[in-house]
Amino acid sequence: MSKLVSVCNKQGEVVGPGERQTPQNPWTNLGDITVAEPALAVDERTITAANLLGSTKAVIWDLEPGVTRVEVRYRSNCVDGEAWIVPVYILRIDDEYLDLIDTLTLTRGLQVADTDYFFIDTIAQSGAAFLYRAKVVHSGADYIARYVLDVGGYEKLIFIASTIVAAKTLQIDGSTW
Repeated sequence: MSKLVSVCNKQGEVVGPGERQTPQNPWTNLGDITVAEPALAVDERTITAANLLGSTKAVIWDLEPGVTRVEVRYRSNCVDGEAWIVPVYILRIDDEYLDLIDTLTLTRGLQVADTDYFFIDTIAQSGAAFLYRAKVVHSGADYIARYVLDVGGYEKLIFIASTIVAAKTLQIDGSTW
């Protein structure tokens, strides 16, 4: 004879069998990049320098306290197969200095996101160097590729497109749990 067991999630709510124990938040558009900016040089890797880039060159994601994991997906209005190079930086709580944790190559696919935009279907990591896990999920032709990162103890993620498709936009969406 089997028993159905209920457990409590982080918020102390009773979760029944088959229910998600780690609630995910809805996707939020974090911002759009329309202008290329070279990856930050070693002596430029500060939050002050990132803030000076402006909203067309960088997306800065302020994480809520207590967030342990983030998921990021990308959309673009470029042509299928065109690619973007996106360095990803992270900032610890109460720090000024950014850590380059990954450089992503994003390639657009054919799955429609909305009227003018398509999802990035392939993400290639080069140089993932982070204390916690950083991995690409569901990357391949005509999927919705996602970048998942454990961020415990960190408060900001910064995305800069060092290579862009001319006159096109990269939209960045995020979700937390």
